[in-house]
Order: sequence, then structure tokens, then C-alpha cells
Amino acid sequence: MRNMPVAKKIALAAPFVLSFSLLAGCWPGNGGESKPDIGDDIVVSGFSQAYQDFETAVDIEFSRAVMEELARLGDDPATGFRTAGSPAERAAADVVERAMREAGLANVTRETAHVDGWVFTGAAITWQDRKGAQQSVRLGGYPVNLVVQDEVFLLVDLGDGTEAAYAEADVAGKLVLIDVDPAVWELRYPVYQAKLKGAKAVLACISSEGVDGETLRSADLRGPSDAPVFAVSADAAAALRSEIRHAEKRELPVIFSANSVVTGGAPTENIWGEIPGRGDGVIYVLCNYDGFYHSVFENAAGLSASLGIAKALHDSEFLPNKTLRFVAHGAGAWGAANTLFSRGAGAWKQISELHPEWAASAFAALHIGGAFPLANETRFGAGVADEISPFIVRNAEQLLGNSMYSFSWYGAETLSGLMTEELPWLLGGVPTVAAKTEETGKFYKLFHNSSADSVEAAGFDDDAYRFNHLLYGKLILDLDGALIRPLDFDVALQALSASLADTPFPEVALTGALLNAVNTASALAEGIEKMNLEYMAASEAVKPGMEAMAFGLNLELFHINKEIKDAFLRLAPDGTLYFPHVAAGENVLVLRQAREELNGQGTEAAEIAEAARTAAETLKGLESSRYADAFAPAVCDYFAGLGSAGTWAEGRTSGPPCRADDVIRGLKQKIAGGEPDLGEETEAVELLLVREEVALNEILAEERAQVQLIEVHMKQVLEDYLSVYQEEANG
Repeated sequence: MRNMPVAKKIALAAPFVLSFSLLAGCWPGNGGESKPDIGDDIVVSGFSQAYQDFETAVDIEFSRAVMEELARLGDDPATGFRTAGSPAERAAADVVERAMREAGLANVTRETAHVDGWVFTGAAITWQDRKGAQQSVRLGGYPVNLVVQDEVFLLVDLGDGTEAAYAEADVAGKLVLIDVDPAVWELRYPVYQAKLKGAKAVLACISSEGVDGETLRSADLRGPSDAPVFAVSADAAAALRSEIRHAEKRELPVIFSANSVVTGGAPTENIWGEIPGRGDGVIYVLCNYDGFYHSVFENAAGLSASLGIAKALHDSEFLPNKTLRFVAHGAGAWGAANTLFSRGAGAWKQISELHPEWAASAFAALHIGGAFPLANETRFGAGVADEISPFIVRNAEQLLGNSMYSFSWYGAETLSGLMTEELPWLLGGVPTVAAKTEETGKFYKLFHNSSADSVEAAGFDDDAYRFNHLLYGKLILDLDGALIRPLDFDVALQALSASLADTPFPEVALTGALLNAVNTASALAEGIEKMNLEYMAASEAVKPGMEAMAFGLNLELFHINKEIKDAFLRLAPDGTLYFPHVAAGENVLVLRQAREELNGQGTEAAEIAEAARTAAETLKGLESSRYADAFAPAVCDYFAGLGSAGTWAEGRTSGPPCRADDVIRGLKQKIAGGEPDLGEETEAVELLLVREEVALNEILAEERAQVQLIEVHMKQVLEDYLSVYQEEANG
């Protein structure tokens, strides 16, 4: 949710950059010697023999060949696009299957799921400039339905595409050119506004500082497939605007072609293979292979790194304790029409329909969705689920220390960006880690979802590519070495407790229940760590008995993790994860402020107008009303009602949205008309406030009940499995 307090973050309170001098002199097993840079073909002293053998076996030439073959595939030869259910996606599945076999994976399997499919074979516009020369440009795609071939349309410039831009414009049957800054408007709003005004299609220029003027860029649409929109570059948009300004009636005749088709029930394939383990449990390595444009760095590089890791583990003859299962999802970039939750459809189908039993057996899942080895990129990161973050960060630091790379950790709230592959797994109770580049780094700023996501535009760094192989390969080995899922539930519970500080009326009983639960979770985490350490030191004769006991314990830990996710994670319309009480708490604060502003309006006309203006701006702080005065009511109503049914987010979104659209519009009208009576709007705000306060109290009471149930479960697990280890840990 926008402008949400920092305290509501679910895991680590904020990203942090590791200090790479921190571990100098304490590198495990090397007597305090300084560590060499990671990235060259070296074996790091003090690491396990399994890691050293893996590192020696890493072959990035194999990985890069897979990446390049995937990136060449596209239904539109000019711009790419291997999208859900398309011929290019099926060709990519063939590449993935062959690469899995070449990597030495066993039991390679292709499974079909049905999603909303999208095939984009290209779009272009042609026009005659003022000098009589013919100009033509390619357009980028969005998952929408529109097929036209060399038809003539009038193109109209509508600026930012808000409702006000249409005051004197007739766009029925015409093309609309808009310029959208994603930091100001979500693209879906002006696109749907154009649909309601009767436009044939929208040409959208996504503005971003530093992006090359010829780059085509597509934003996350998350809207209806029957509101056509296509991407136009900044240079082309500027040229078209110049021609429109000099055209008769400011309408430029253009020849337009597009072939973009969305269909329901399209087949997509998930492909997986594995290195069988000798015992129970599975470590999953995930990535999707579809993508917008050629999608080199986000998907092709990520998937190829995953398979490169698989090959190195196989070639080093590593025999894992747990099965290592490598899964390539289709329909990851997009796979569901007419919903806010359009991404990750293939992953959701895999974990909910094709193999729902996988969640309980999953020790952890690593989503290597992007290796991001752009030229000269040294800033990387990962999103880590709360419960596994202490283990992952601690083990990753061993490799990161003294390397040339800075690394940021992000909590569950910012897991790898908006609504990506790992979220269906995370919400299903699987501890997840997701590869990222730094949020402020070059990739998201300049190359994401664009025609510049290519080696030609961004360059390529072999050392960074290898670094990603080594880091996630090491984490796989570390996880495989643990007997018990290394989960620490007090991370999320403490974050939940901290978030109550910003709640208008925190419940004392909930605070007390959380304190008790945090103490129990800490004891449970200590017992898990102690047992894992004892297992590593145990003789081969002792280990079988510990392993037999571990099966039941790991299953109980899965259930606790799932209970926490079900009880305390909700999804905002923009995909942000938040605690249940946070949205209602923020709404209460906004409504209280608006009520105060309206009640203190004064008696002079200027004072009343200022109160109305201030209150209207305050009310736009409600998530569901932030665009109320920018777009038509029908636009705002449509997206307020656009839910999550049939997606992985179903049941995870909050209740009915708190909307003050009518109040905001009423206040604006009274400002314009000089109306002195704001009583109707004041009463409406009061009613909304009462509703949200009641909802907040109910949510807090439910959270308290859930915390108490989870604590009982943790105590039972501690008593049944780990009390002896926890007692020893406490001396």
C-alpha cells in the first residue's frame, strides 16, 4: 500500500548493505586469513568440500548458451514476447527441457496447466510527416485483444490521459497517445478511461529518467484485456506529438496494425527435473521462462543460472540429503486477465493444482528469477521470507564478505518486486528466497519490461553471472546440510508487534499475547538450531534416528508457517503484503484527520474552501480513493471491484475497500461552486470512520485469537520434539 509506515514491514525493517570488512579475520577455518574476491575460478579455503567441488564445476558457458537460446525466442521477431500459451513459450519449453537433460537432471517432466493465454505477433504505426516523408515505428505489447491490419485511424494527443484531458476531445474510434509516469498514475487507469471514451486503442509512452529514447517499455497493466494499449518509445511519442500539433484539428492520420490475442483456458507448461536425495524433504529452485520482450536479464539469465547450478551440482557428483527439484514455470510474467493479480499463474497452478502435496515437503524454495548480470553491475539483493531470513543472511555473508559486490536484503513485503513467482509458494507456507537486483539499481530503472532488456543494450558481466551461480549454489548446499527447517517465527511476530505502535488503538491483550508468542518462537528457534548443530556433529550411527524424528517435526513446522501466513498476510491492490490491521488502521488515521479538517472549517468563504480542499487531499490518502478526482467514477468503480477470484491471491485481499470517492468529488464541486455547506461530506466521513473503527477492533481481536492458537501449536511442537535441545541451549 502506498505511503505505509515503515513499522508495518513484515521481515527486516529495511534493506541493508552488508559491510564486507565485517567478517575479515574470522573466515571459517582459515585461521583469520583474508578472503579472496569471489568471481574468479578459485576454491575458497574453509568452505566444505562439497562447495569447493561445486565451485570448480560451475560452467557459465553452458548457462549463457541456454540464456541466449531462450532470449532469441519471440512471437514478434522484432520485439520478442514469449508469453503464456504462445508458440514462443512452447518453443522455450523445448529449450528448457533439453537443457535440464543436458544438466544431468533426473525425472525431467513436462506438465500442462491452463491459464489465460496471450499471443502478440507485433504492432506498428506509419504516418506521413510534414515534409512528406513516410515514418514508421514498431510498438510494444500488452496482454490485450486487438487485431487490425493496415487500417487508417486518427491519432489524438491526450497528455496524461486523465478525465480532464477529454473535456474538449472526441476520441471515439480513434487512437489516443498518452504519456504516463508510473510514479504518478498506474497505467490501467488512463487506459480504461480511454476505453470508456470509445477510443480504439491507447499508445502509451512510459516515461522514466535515463531510459534511451528508442526503448519500448511496458508497465504492469493489471487490467481488462478488452481495453487495448500498446507501448510507444519516447522518441516516437515526441515525433508524433510534433506532427499532431500541426495536423488539422490536431488529429494525425496514421496507418495502424496490431495482432494481440488473449484467450481463456490456454495451455502452458511447467517443466521440472531433479537431483534425487537420499532422505526426506525437497529444496525447490524456481524460475519462469516466459517474458515480455526478450527478457534476457530477468528470466533468461535467471533460469539459465538455475540450470547452471543444477549442472555444477550434478557434475561435481554431489549426493544431496534432500531432493533438489528445479522447476521452470510458464505463465509467470502474465497469465490471468481482468484481475489485479495477473502474474505468477504458472507457479500458482503448480503448487495448488498440479502438485499441492509439494508445499508440505518443501524445505525451502529459491526463486532465481533473474541473475541481473548487466555490465558493471555490482549491486544485488534478495527478498527473504521472515522465518528463514536469519539462516539465509548468516550463510550468505560467508560468501559475500570481501567480494566486490554490495548486497541488500529485503523482507517479505518487498519480495522480488510486484506479485512475482515466489508469492504463491510463500503464501502456501514455503520458506522462500528470491533473487533481486537492488531496487534503485540499473535494471529496474532502465531495462525492466522493455526492449532494452538485452545484452546489446545493457552489456553483460561474466563475473556477476558467476557470482550469482556461486551464491545461490552455496545456499542450496547450506539448506541441504540442515536436518530441521531452520525457521525462526519470532521475526514475523516481532514485526507484527512493532506495527501496533502505529495503530490508532492497539489492543493491550494482543500485545501481551504477542510477547508470549515471541518468547515461545525464540525457544523453538533455539531448539531447531541446537538440533541442526548436533546433527552435523553426530556419528553416522546416530543420524538415522534423528532423521526419523525430523520428518514429523518438519511437517509441524510447515503447518505453523502456513498458519502464520494465513492469519497475518494480506494483499493490497498493488500486491503489497501487509498485516490485517494495517489497512484499517491507516484508514482510521486518514478519516480522523479529514474529520478534524472539516470540523475546523471556520465561517469565512475562503476558510471553508480551504477546509474542503485540504480534506479532499487528505481523503485521497485512502488507497481506494487516491484517483477519485483524476478519473471518471466508472473507472474508479471498475478497479475497486476488480478482485482476486481465480488467482493465487483469492482470499488474501482485505475486505470491502474504504472509499471516499463521492466525498472527494462533492468537496471539489463545492469548492468550484462556492458552496458554504460541507455538512453532507462531514457526515459521510463520520460514517466511514465509525465503520473502519469497528472493523479495526474486530481485526485486532481476531489477530489476538490467532496469535494465541499459534503459540499453543509452537509450545506443543517444542514439548514434543525439541524441549531437550532448547533446555541444553539455555545451559
